[in-house]
Amino acid sequence: MRFTNRRFPAPATRLLFSGAFLLLAALGAGCSDNDNNLSPDNTAPVVSGTLSTGSVTPFSAVISWSAASDETTGASALAYKVVRASAAADIDTVAEADAVTGSGLVKDWTAGITSADASLLLSDTTYHFAVLVRDLAGNMAIYAPVSQETVAISSPFLASLPNGNLLLVYRDDDDGDKGKSVVFDGTGRYVAGPTTVVADGVKDGWGTDIRVIAHGSGVPVVSYVSKTDGTGYFATLDNSGAVTAGPTQYMNDPSLFLATGVAGGGGNSLFLASGRGDYPSASQQGGSFAIHDIGDGSVVKAVTEFNDGGSNDETRGAAASSIGADRFFFLYSQGWSSLTPRFVIYDEAGTVQVADSAFATTKANTFQAVKLADNNAFVTYVDLNDSSKGKFAVYQSDGVLAVGATTFADVTLNNDWLAATVTGDGYVFIAYSDSSDGNKAKYVVHDGTGALVTPATDLSSGAAYPFSAATLSNDSIATVCHITGNSYTLLYVTGQ
Repeated sequence: MRFTNRRFPAPATRLLFSGAFLLLAALGAGCSDNDNNLSPDNTAPVVSGTLSTGSVTPFSAVISWSAASDETTGASALAYKVVRASAAADIDTVAEADAVTGSGLVKDWTAGITSADASLLLSDTTYHFAVLVRDLAGNMAIYAPVSQETVAISSPFLASLPNGNLLLVYRDDDDGDKGKSVVFDGTGRYVAGPTTVVADGVKDGWGTDIRVIAHGSGVPVVSYVSKTDGTGYFATLDNSGAVTAGPTQYMNDPSLFLATGVAGGGGNSLFLASGRGDYPSASQQGGSFAIHDIGDGSVVKAVTEFNDGGSNDETRGAAASSIGADRFFFLYSQGWSSLTPRFVIYDEAGTVQVADSAFATTKANTFQAVKLADNNAFVTYVDLNDSSKGKFAVYQSDGVLAVGATTFADVTLNNDWLAATVTGDGYVFIAYSDSSDGNKAKYVVHDGTGALVTPATDLSSGAAYPFSAATLSNDSIATVCHITGNSYTLLYVTGQ
């Protein structure tokens, strides 16, 4: 399988006027009759009002305007072109705006519209938008540019929705740290949102953030650390990103390093785990998990310790995935400096199936686990004991190592930046940041046996740090990458 990058969706097809237009022109459409002499239409349409923006998200905004008018062309036949730039002076004349192509083109000439979606923008970035209007004679006028800053965010996570759309959840740094969701389609076009899913705010701090998964039953689940009390909560969402049940508390101590798992065999169990800042004491950071029923939020397994954090064995990074028919594969690192990776396998009732065991590397705290079609767990990680190379391993549901430590990136990776998802045909897409090549985001694709399917391929042209990834029903991969500060980018990669 090969994938090709698509930073921006292909521009809309330029309208081609048919021979019917030529016939109408010959009969006088677009012309005036003055003493039986036909005169050309040289009058531009008249714009109405000013541009406005709405439904602003980290990666999109909707541009709206009132319909223009024209003395010879009807309103439904007036065509509009929407463009964007980093400076208003670059698009404030008809000639400048008409010359815009490529990434600056929001919507190509389309008749009868009064709004357009500007998609695949950068978060925490100011854009300027302008709209041209054109009559059937080719005369053009321009709506004065309007500026809009996209949302500044933290911890953007992606999940695919059952209807094929993409769900993004994030911490809105511009609005009281509220947790929000937005829905895009398979090309990055705006569908719905932003919708508030955490009204009391998401806690700000290292390792405390917001997560989203698609449960095995198809229900989207958001988990987060509350800004109010610092403990872990979860809520279920619908396909528009709105909360349908919850929030439900699953951790009763200050939480760090969230991990969320899904049911293995299509059951209702939801596995949730985190480090606990005050367990067993305020000076130790232990770790616990809980299991809840996705249907009604009820407790299946109460808060249960997996690591007491004593003797400097604090719980660090965490990841979880379903594995086997009815099991959860839970991975965490132990110790402030040793960062020893460990794993435990539980069933859907929370009973230990494989006891706490050493993972296939000696030091790591950046890892992800995804479930393969054969019910194995594919784990990607950054090996801090081997020049921070990117590696993976595969485990069976009984804890047996099926594929040992395998290098997927023989270069130094930036720690904390790694994204993985299972493709539509069962391969694993791994995105990472290559510090040896200008910190470009790159990706590889491997199958479940560890064989390389797609070699290292650029995902970005400049520095970008992959944060989360999801596979959509159209076989494209969506990834969200950190750029700088509160700026992130949303990228799409299409399979071939």
